[in-house]
Amino acid sequence: MKNYLFDLDGVILNSMPYHAKAMREACAIFGIDLKEEVVLYNEGAITYDLLKGVAKQTNINFTMENFLEIINYHKKFFIEKYARYVKPFDGVMEILYQLKEKDKKLAIVTGSDKEIVDADLPKEIFNILDVIITSDRIAHRKPHPQPYLKALELLNAKVDESIAVENSPTGILSAKSAGLKCIAIPTTLPKEKLQIADLIVENHSELKKYLLNGF
Repeated sequence: MKNYLFDLDGVILNSMPYHAKAMREACAIFGIDLKEEVVLYNEGAITYDLLKGVAKQTNINFTMENFLEIINYHKKFFIEKYARYVKPFDGVMEILYQLKEKDKKLAIVTGSDKEIVDADLPKEIFNILDVIITSDRIAHRKPHPQPYLKALELLNAKVDESIAVENSPTGILSAKSAGLKCIAIPTTLPKEKLQIADLIVENHSELKKYLLNGF
């Protein structure tokens, strides 16, 4: 493989518990009890229809304006309260540095927008990435294939020379819909939820073995 495309939250950064907290707090402002498991399952793909459906269960009138406010509150809460606590998973920096030493191209493909990425992605990771695709750079978010297709375009990469790493069903579907092989890592969801991936590893140590020794 020549090109390695990583999801950010839950793959590179141990950030999803904090995103879940921020999203739950944002929804609570409007009386919506959004369960943590719903946030984790729909990582990077919290939509108006999803929240409207949750709100309907308790007879809450939910509008598109409410949805946009929730998205803004989530960003505000995450950046102001939680971004400072976000760290890379153990072993991640070693994986990235060793891939770079092998002259591989590296991309981040995330459902977060640039403002959030700027707040929580360590600068040493920024410096070794070739491409970063954030949600505000594209028209369609995961599970649509566009985020990965855009990354491949900017990398000038062939699909059969590239691989994605994800931790959620929406991300895996996005990568596979773009024609990519996808490795899943169960950092936020059990393996049973990740079965559409081509391979499921146990942890970042096993991920390193596959990425550095060939998949």
